[in-house]
Amino acid sequence: MLTYIGIGSNMGDSLGNCRQAIQAIGAKKGNRIVACSSFYLTEPVGRKVKNWFVNAVIAVRTNFSPHQLLEFLMNVEKNMGRERRERWGPRIVDLDILFYENLICQENNLQIPHPEIAKRRFVLLPLKDIAPHLIHPILGKTVSNLLDELPPGEKVIPPLGKRTMLRLIIYFILFLIIYFLVKRAFFPKKSRDSTPAAISEELVQDPFCNCYIPKSKSYQVSWKGKSFFFCSKECFEKYRLASNCRRINKEGNLHFPL
Repeated sequence: MLTYIGIGSNMGDSLGNCRQAIQAIGAKKGNRIVACSSFYLTEPVGRKVKNWFVNAVIAVRTNFSPHQLLEFLMNVEKNMGRERRERWGPRIVDLDILFYENLICQENNLQIPHPEIAKRRFVLLPLKDIAPHLIHPILGKTVSNLLDELPPGEKVIPPLGKRTMLRLIIYFILFLIIYFLVKRAFFPKKSRDSTPAAISEELVQDPFCNCYIPKSKSYQVSWKGKSFFFCSKECFEKYRLASNCRRINKEGNLHFPL
């Protein structure tokens, strides 16, 4: 038989309590969990309590009868430490049979479908995750229809699960890629090689003192049919004097003492 079970907790590690209850239900021989909704943060209804609830709904294939299933769920609650003191009070775990196939049961201790389903957003929202087209056997409306007809007021917030966090990370990475592509296209980075003209222009070597100077600032002369560049006129005169005295090194070393 296919049954839908509502799960809630607002004490201690609420999310951990819900997961523990789901594990206990699935571990029982005769039960097989076939679907589990997302977990939702829910504002408490009825008597206002401090802590919000974590709620979810699971679909279970079970061999238990409705009464056996109810007894089993109450034992799970008891084993997890629930104490039934007040109707709207805080609870470590709350397990409710929402639907059991198309069964309609109206007994003092067991009512199926759960009588408050159509009024509770924290039940309909997770139930829509796994069974949006499930028809309420009494009202004749789907879960989606019941959720659409529900008036606003009750706050139910889907927490950030692993899938949602993964989506956010992917969106952030895509944003960074687009940002850098746009920045590169419309705001090109200045080249590090773009230096002032005085530095980037051609350098020439003074054949006398062997220093390098910008060509535009050199002392240029044509001598013996060749062009020479000197750092000053004085260097040229010394070079010419050395040449005339045949003191220039034949190997090309043009730096001579006076």
